[in-house]
Amino acid sequence: MQEMVANNLGSVAYFLPEMALTLGTIVLLMLDLIWKSHPNRVRLLTGSALTILAITAVLVWRQPADMRTIFNGLVANDGFATFFKWLFIMAGA
Repeated sequence: MQEMVANNLGSVAYFLPEMALTLGTIVLLMLDLIWKSHPNRVRLLTGSALTILAITAVLVWRQPADMRTIFNGLVANDGFATFFKWLFIMAGA
C-alpha cells in the first residue's frame, strides 16, 4: 500500500500540466464572476486565459520526456500523449 502511495506521489511531476490547466480554468471561471460588470471584462478574461495556456505550455515543455505510466498504470506519459497536449494547447490559443 505504501508503495502505491509513493508511486502516486512520484507521478505528480508528470501530471503538472493537467493540474495547472484544471486549476487555471477554475480560477478563470471565478474571475468571470468577479469581473461580471467590469468594462474591460472580455479583455481581462482573454489575457487570463492566454496566460493559463502559456503556463501550461511551459509545464509541458519542461515535462520529463521518458515514456512511462503514471498513477499506477492509469495514465500513460509518452510521445503520443505529449503530441495531443501540444495540439490542444494550440487549439485553445
